[in-house]
Amino acid sequence: MSAPYQIAIIFASFFYLILGLSYLRRFLLLYINEAKTAIVIIAITLGTNYFYYFNFGKELTHIYLFSLYAVYLYYIKQYFSGFKRKSLILFSIVAGLMILIRTSEIIAFILPLVYKINTNRFDEKIKIKNKVLFYLIFFSSVVFLIQILYYKTGTGRFYIDGYYDHHFNFSHPNIVKFFFSYERGFFVYTPIMLIAVLGIYYMRYKHQDWMFAVLLFFIFNFYILCSWDDWKYGSTFGSRPVVQMYAILALPLGIVITFFWKKKLSWIISIIILLAIFLNLFQTYQFNKGIIPSFGSNKTYYWHSFFACKVNVHDKVLLELDQKYTLKNQQHYTVFNLENERHIYNKKHPEYLEYYDFFNYNIDAKEVNLYSDKWLEYKLTHSYYGDSYSEWNSINLITEIDNNDKVIYWSRVRLPYIIDKKDRDSITFFQKLPKFSSPSVIKVYITNNCDDSSIIHNLKVYRLK
Repeated sequence: MSAPYQIAIIFASFFYLILGLSYLRRFLLLYINEAKTAIVIIAITLGTNYFYYFNFGKELTHIYLFSLYAVYLYYIKQYFSGFKRKSLILFSIVAGLMILIRTSEIIAFILPLVYKINTNRFDEKIKIKNKVLFYLIFFSSVVFLIQILYYKTGTGRFYIDGYYDHHFNFSHPNIVKFFFSYERGFFVYTPIMLIAVLGIYYMRYKHQDWMFAVLLFFIFNFYILCSWDDWKYGSTFGSRPVVQMYAILALPLGIVITFFWKKKLSWIISIIILLAIFLNLFQTYQFNKGIIPSFGSNKTYYWHSFFACKVNVHDKVLLELDQKYTLKNQQHYTVFNLENERHIYNKKHPEYLEYYDFFNYNIDAKEVNLYSDKWLEYKLTHSYYGDSYSEWNSINLITEIDNNDKVIYWSRVRLPYIIDKKDRDSITFFQKLPKFSSPSVIKVYITNNCDDSSIIHNLKVYRLK
């Protein structure tokens, strides 16, 4: 990206920061006092991954959408307070801008259409909501027309699918992973939002005008987000597509904070917010240092590196296996000992093989209990040459267990990701075998589907009692 574009993005991000936070403040002050509003804004900007995307993800859409949602909410409230056409036109244009940025933001139509109107006349409600829908569709279409004309001018086509290799799968949304995965889970990396979600419930007691609008938006928006085939949304810190929603969850968060204050429990919510801010800032540091990986984190590695300022390269094996052995001084029984070093050649070498068999160990009926649900210890000494490897293409140490001609266990350790000194390095790691009740075969082999090479100087495999 050229310098003028970089400078423009920096200025734009600061402009939208000021715009978004100022409008969010104006919106919140309609419901909660200045002190609680300040706490909410601090909690969102420092206690969520909004902080990361403002500082390190300015080229992405989310901080801009966050600001537009803040403007959107303010003018929705302004319109329903006085029914001035100016406010209706403004939030309809803003809706069009959000759809222009991300088409899925059409879900924002829910907010004004479900917003509770203080009138008992059903026919009047329908008339107002029909008017709102008409303005939303008209002005959003006018704004979106800009994009269509841009497509046509630049490509000769009226529409370009920027996600041609991705799609929605609405019948199988990744709900549990999206919210609770250690790789990118929303509540795992932004736990303060649990309080905000709780606040939707408390809206039934106060500010009911927004309750159903926020609740329905939350449900449908997250259903759409969870249904995207790449629920992790790329190499990002935390859950990236929810950042813009923090503007909507700000009011429920403020309601919970106010509730704790009225119950004389302000010290509890203050501690929770401070801990959330500390966690977010520290994990932002970890992500930038590569301690939290951009891909493939899991429960074992997450807690192993929790609040760690540095991790050993060898610790990355936990990312490969998601298992950690904690016992000490266990008896060792040798399963395999490599007698002569093995060369793993690259694709250009005449002796290249995609598959290098190391050993097959037959577990007979008498040995089943010795291996079923037991640990194996690996001691590997190897050298690595090249840097063409990637997440999907590398030299891999595979452990496989076959039972009745079926693979019941398969694991992969990508050697370039766990090596500290490429010229020669040694590592010890463990993995637990699954339960099985009949004779099986343990297979250990190496695959190479990249242009790198390696030398396996020594490989020892032990069974632990």
